[in-house]
Amino acid sequence: RTGVDDVIKTLNKSKVQVMMITGDNLDTAQAIAIDCGIISNESDVALTAAEFDKLSDKDAKKSLSKIKVIARATPSTKLRVVHLAQSMNKCIGMCGDGTNDAPALKGADVGFAMGDGTDVSKEAGDIIITDNNFLSIANCILLGRTFVHNVVNFLRFQLPINFSLVILSILYPIFFGIDAFTAVQILIVNIVMDSLNSLAFGGEPPHKEYMTEPTKGKHSPLLSKSVIAQIIWTTIGFCVVFGLLEMLHWRGMFQQENTYMSARFALLIIMAVVNGFCVRTDKINLFSGIMKNPMFIIVAVGIVLSTVFAVRFGGAVLQLSPLTATEWLYVFLMALIIIPVNYAYRLIRR
Repeated sequence: RTGVDDVIKTLNKSKVQVMMITGDNLDTAQAIAIDCGIISNESDVALTAAEFDKLSDKDAKKSLSKIKVIARATPSTKLRVVHLAQSMNKCIGMCGDGTNDAPALKGADVGFAMGDGTDVSKEAGDIIITDNNFLSIANCILLGRTFVHNVVNFLRFQLPINFSLVILSILYPIFFGIDAFTAVQILIVNIVMDSLNSLAFGGEPPHKEYMTEPTKGKHSPLLSKSVIAQIIWTTIGFCVVFGLLEMLHWRGMFQQENTYMSARFALLIIMAVVNGFCVRTDKINLFSGIMKNPMFIIVAVGIVLSTVFAVRFGGAVLQLSPLTATEWLYVFLMALIIIPVNYAYRLIRR
């Protein structure tokens, strides 16, 4: 069909192996596979189901990465390919529309049934491709990768906040003899950051560059070593900024404890909002593609305005006192320090 060759190219770039397992004869299957790019070099293998069935499981596993076409396939052949690949820790997506595809659709990690296929195939599959277009499978992969990216980005955003709250709540009473935050303030930070920013990061649209990323193992952890390192780095950055707030001459600006508490409360929230812009993109321009996710802007602006409102009118309930324009300026400037902290991590990682 028109456009299939472009989809195959996209999947190949994303290190997804495409294999045609068909009931057609070998010559027909091989010609179509060459035409649409499934077979692209001399090392790619096309064989019949009878030839594949003669291979032992050990030999079949060795050849599986090179096999691109299996012709005259039976339902058992298709199911065997699925089981062999799964035993190699591969994540398998099976696409089919006939009754003979049902066992493999059911056994695969993700079964894609065509909308015009048999009821048996649609019952066995996990996802029904209603437009009967192979392109939709590539879109499914892109949406899946986008979902994982958005979840990981939210964790990269949220965990440094939570870790910093714990660390600062322990260190401030020990070294400075005061509470870093009150219980109500901690509760507000968690509610606001958890709920609103889950919407903000969940609204991030798919990015085409996700399809050029190498595939991950089926049982690979959600948080990679580099992501964990970044979370630790950012947490340290948060704590260092608070250390600067305590040690520099800026501490003298806040004469009353409630005023100083307001500065700490506002600094944590605004610094977290700024860090959110750093987390959502790895590009130098922190506003890259921001207009494709208006919810992110709405949430960021809403959190900042809510913080200003809480500091201004929180009073005795939140143990906060209003800040002057100069004090707000210092809070915002200190919050921006988290940007070079993130850039430094990116340079070290590269």
